[in-house]
Amino acid sequence: MNAAAWVHPSDGFDEPDLDAAMTYANDPSQKFRTLQRAIDVLQLYLVDQYHAVSNPDQQGIVYALPGTYGPTTHGPASGDVLPIVMRDRVHVQGLGARRCTIRGAGTSQQSAPNGVVNWPTQSAASATASVELLLTYRNATVDMRTPLFHQALPWLDGSSPHRQGEDTPETLDGFTLTGSRFRGVTSRSCSPIPRAAPTSSLRRGSATASSTCATSSLSRQPRRRSSRARTSGS
Repeated sequence: MNAAAWVHPSDGFDEPDLDAAMTYANDPSQKFRTLQRAIDVLQLYLVDQYHAVSNPDQQGIVYALPGTYGPTTHGPASGDVLPIVMRDRVHVQGLGARRCTIRGAGTSQQSAPNGVVNWPTQSAASATASVELLLTYRNATVDMRTPLFHQALPWLDGSSPHRQGEDTPETLDGFTLTGSRFRGVTSRSCSPIPRAAPTSSLRRGSATASSTCATSSLSRQPRRRSSRARTSGS
C-alpha cells in the first residue's frame, strides 16, 4: 500500500514540528501548503516505515489540490521555492493541467549548459542559456540522502528482495508548468521535446523554450546503481 500526503496551496499548513508533520501522512484532513514540504516529509515517512521483508517496496504519492504552486511574486501561490526537488520513491499527482499549475517567478534564472537541460534550439553540448528551473530530479536517485536528517535511504543496500537497490522512476503528473521565457526540468540524460507541445511523457531533463507547457506526465527514468556507488550519499 502506498503512503500519501495532500497539499493545498492556500488552505494548507506546513507544520514546522516534524513529529506533528509526520501525522499528515495518510490523513486527507491534514494538508501541507507547499509541494516541497509534503515531498520531504513523505519520504521521511517512507524511511520510518521501511522494512526489508514486510514493507520493502512502499512508495509515496503527494496529491496536489487545485491552485498555483510556486513563489508568490506574481499573485497568490503556495510559496514553494523553485525548483521543486523530487525525492526517491515519492511521486506528485495534480488534479489536472487545467486545475494545477507550477508557476515560476521569472527572477531566479541560472545559466545551464545543453546536456544538463536540453534546448530544442541548441545542438552544441557546450551551449548555455538562462533558465528558471521549476522542477529537478537530481536528488531523486536512490543514493541521495534525506533532506531533513541527511540519512542514507534504507533501501539503498539492496536488501529488499524485490527492488535490490534499484532506482524508482518518480513521476509528476497533472500540472501545467509555466514561467518566464524558459521553463526547465533538470536531468543528467534527456531528449528534447517539440516547442510548446502538450506532452504525455516528459523524461527526466526535458526543457522547452515555450512559456507554458501542459503535461500529463513528467517522469525520471530509473537508473540501476553500480555496487561502487553505494558508498556515496550527499
